[in-house]
Amino acid sequence: VLKYIFNILFVPSLGTMGAGIASNTSLVLIGSILFIRLYSIIRRPLFSRLFLLKAAGSAFAMLFVLQVFLGATDFLYSLGHPRLIATLQALSAVILGGITYLLVAVRGKMFTIEELALLPFGSKIIYLFPKKNRR
Repeated sequence: VLKYIFNILFVPSLGTMGAGIASNTSLVLIGSILFIRLYSIIRRPLFSRLFLLKAAGSAFAMLFVLQVFLGATDFLYSLGHPRLIATLQALSAVILGGITYLLVAVRGKMFTIEELALLPFGSKIIYLFPKKNRR
């Protein structure tokens, strides 16, 4: 419903950018409502400051790596069709960014081994931990 309302507001004047803004605004609002609702149920902080600091550190590491990657691969646009190059660049950046974030988060001990085990492929992710911390 929110996305529909935001689409009506933003798409006529902003086109596809308006649709993107509508999607992201809807997701932020719904996420905020769910976050507040969960907090009211469990009545304790959902994240520690250390966790948030580690998450921000992982995000900044990912941002740095991706900025370097995108800057280093911009020359590829002169070699072929721009849409194909953009697609390949975007897909490889998503993979690189995800691996970077995961590696920094795991190495920074953002999650416990028990928490990682709950994730898909968590038993494989555990091998990113130093050997002494796997047990």
